[in-house]
Order: sequence, then C-alpha cells, then structure tokens
Amino acid sequence: MSYNFQKQIDFLLEYACPSIKYLVYRDMLDTPVDEPFMVALQNEILAQSNTQKHLSAQHPDGWFGHELHGIDGMDCHIGELLNLGVEASHPAIQKAYPQTLRNDLTGTIPKQT
Repeated sequence: MSYNFQKQIDFLLEYACPSIKYLVYRDMLDTPVDEPFMVALQNEILAQSNTQKHLSAQHPDGWFGHELHGIDGMDCHIGELLNLGVEASHPAIQKAYPQTLRNDLTGTIPKQT
C-alpha cells in the first residue's frame, strides 16, 4: 500500500519557511538548485538571522565555532547550515572543509578576543 504525500507537499510549499520549501523542492521533488526560484529561495535562506548567526561563527581560517564537537562546534554550525538548506557548495562551507582534515586537531581551539 502506497501513500500519496502530495497534499502534505503542497501544504509545505505554500506555508513553510524558505528552508523547508527549498529542501522539499530539492530533496523530494528533485528540482535543480540552479532554477531561478531555487536561487531566490537560497538567497532568502542566506539572509535569515539564524543562518547569519551560524555564518558569523566562522573564523578567518575557515573554522566554525570554538571546538570540533558541541554547541559551539564545527559539526554543530555546519550541520545547522546544511539543515537550513545552505548548499554544501557554499563558499563558507567549502572554506571550512580543509580545517576538518587537519592532523593537529585537539578538539578545541582558543577563543579569539
């Protein structure tokens, strides 16, 4: 027995926040991210205060937050950005990637003042 999710999808596309709309289009409906309305949704997502909060936690070297794991950790900030619909190809996420490959990771970095 299969279930038709179209009613729920239609509801989300009409009433949900830009992040949910973007994720539904991209992940459930296989809409290409370069479609003009998807680019507009991505710009809305990037302008949201919760997205900006995570982006502002990035250090000049690309690291996010002050630890590898935890509430102010690299994993938390990148995970939330991806959950909000920020594409993995976004420059901030791409800048962070080499930091995850460092062989000197101790789990924390000093807080910058």
